Amino acid sequence: MKLQILIGLLSVCITFSTVVAYPQLQIQSDPVPFFPHLKKFSHKNFEITNRLTTSVTPSHYKIRITPIIEPENEEVHLSAPGRVIITVKCNSVTKSITLHSYDIEVDEDALSVKHAIAGTIIPVKGLDKNPDQQTITIQLDMDLTSDEEYLVEIHFVARVADDRLNGLYLSKYIDPTTSNINYHAATQFEAIDARKAFPCFDEPALKATFQITIGRSLAFHSLSNMNIDEDGVEDGLPPRFGYVWDIYHTTTHRMSTYLVALVVSDFTFVTSDSKTNVKVWGPEQLLEQDSGKFAADTSAKMLTFFDSYFGLSYDFPKMDQVAVSDFHYG
Repeated sequence: MKLQILIGLLSVCITFSTVVAYPQLQIQSDPVPFFPHLKKFSHKNFEITNRLTTSVTPSHYKIRITPIIEPENEEVHLSAPGRVIITVKCNSVTKSITLHSYDIEVDEDALSVKHAIAGTIIPVKGLDKNPDQQTITIQLDMDLTSDEEYLVEIHFVARVADDRLNGLYLSKYIDPTTSNINYHAATQFEAIDARKAFPCFDEPALKATFQITIGRSLAFHSLSNMNIDEDGVEDGLPPRFGYVWDIYHTTTHRMSTYLVALVVSDFTFVTSDSKTNVKVWGPEQLLEQDSGKFAADTSAKMLTFFDSYFGLSYDFPKMDQVAVSDFHYG
């Protein structure tokens, strides 16, 4: 019964929030199927017939991404340039690294692999793409050494999709006061759609920690799994875009790629009276109707109840619930 209640709570938090409530209770499983006789599964009109090799597995991601959603930026509208640096462990000698990437342009000239401690460069021979399996394979000129860690750096451009409601996608609402269309970007990665936003080892069992930096227009703000440590940082972004960085220095708990979340929007928020770390975000005119306040207060009461019921404290610094206008599960 407790497990059923926990699964229900986690489903609510995953759907409406940017965090998981009780990561202490996550099952730490090996990256093998629960049912080894099942060799393939179907998802969104394609078949995946192979799991990733476990010769290289991730432990940490450092992600930098800039969703560009303003229509006036015509040349780059609905693109999301980014960079990911993945700390991986070599579990068996190999000359290749395979990970997921779908609907993403990867800068092959900027690919790099180096030893995490010594800094030794591992020459990259080439990049193989397998659209059917939604994977890319980095071919190397020398072996990776077993039990050593390496840094894999990939520069890419993803899409802010306006034709699907998964991965990183565009949503919008109409301001009733001005009749203007206001845009925002959101993510829906469960179960295997993080690969549409950044190259990654996109299998739920391949857990890691994440450190995220989001580029955004001065007209917007961002949200992610952790609290912002620095906002409005101007370094490294083209001045003509008028963009700044929001830096989330604090790493997440160890978790699956599908739990990574980000939102770029002009939303405002209301806070629960009993827990200041519980907020509900949405268009201002909706929150003025007190519906957001009710949701925030109810969520805080749920957290208090489950803290007591399971004897475990909510383990993230905050919980943001976002009223995304277009949402596949709502």
